[in-house]
Amino acid sequence: VAGWLVRMAALWAQEQGATRIALAVSRDNAAARGLYDRLGFAELGGYAYWSKA
Repeated sequence: VAGWLVRMAALWAQEQGATRIALAVSRDNAAARGLYDRLGFAELGGYAYWSKA
């Protein structure tokens, strides 16, 4: 189901004129990272999240 949803969202975005899609996923979310890899997405960078303790 997740793969279908991502593919349909990507198709819709393309139909709307998008030329790129950005995803955000936690480094420790192996399932999501594997899915995005299988769908042809590539890691381009990372984020550092900060919160006041």
